[in-house]
Amino acid sequence: MFRLIRWLLAPIVIIALLFIGANILAARVAENKIASTLQSTFHLSSKPAVHISGFPIILDVLGGHVPRVSFQASGATFEGLDLSGIDVTLVDVRAAGGSFFSGSLRVKVGAGTVKAHATDAAVNAYLNDHGQNATIAFHKGVATVHATRTFRGRARRFVATGTVAREGTSFVFRPDRVTVDGSAPPPGLEQAAEQKVTIRVQLPKLPGGVSSYRIEAVEGAATIVAVLHDQLLDLSG
Repeated sequence: MFRLIRWLLAPIVIIALLFIGANILAARVAENKIASTLQSTFHLSSKPAVHISGFPIILDVLGGHVPRVSFQASGATFEGLDLSGIDVTLVDVRAAGGSFFSGSLRVKVGAGTVKAHATDAAVNAYLNDHGQNATIAFHKGVATVHATRTFRGRARRFVATGTVAREGTSFVFRPDRVTVDGSAPPPGLEQAAEQKVTIRVQLPKLPGGVSSYRIEAVEGAATIVAVLHDQLLDLSG
């Protein structure tokens, strides 16, 4: 009897193992394709570690749909701005062309998040490249700017604390408190002093067509956070 049971179960076990192996292979092939495309799109020095979640995955992958894709990358540069700690999670991902294996890759994302950091040094280098004679230091919820500006006929040292935000296609620092040469601005000139250290620079375009995001100040960096909803991403590189 036991031999008969083993004889009957053997084909089922083999089929199950083949099915699991096929799912693993399909996921790995899709992950490699997506990783190559992401490397090109995000200008990464090496392929990111892409993980596709869900089981069974083979029919989903062949049908151009996966429930969840995530990857992390240590850094990338977009139009002169260095970003680090890139963390991307995409949910309900569908290949717009019906396949994850075409030459280019456009996907429809049901939901997801994109997070990355721009350190003090990276932002200061970017500001310098865009003609801003100022340095910025980020802290939780606020930022501090040091700058030299001509004010009342001569060069003066400005120190300002304030908030950072994305306004349209620009990165903007708006001061809440300003000192000029270590003292408060003269009465009546507070607004003029604030204008001297208000910073506005054009932001680089994010890859894939991500256009809706916010900028937050954290300790030592500005964080870019995009929340995706029914977003079409062009990952053609």
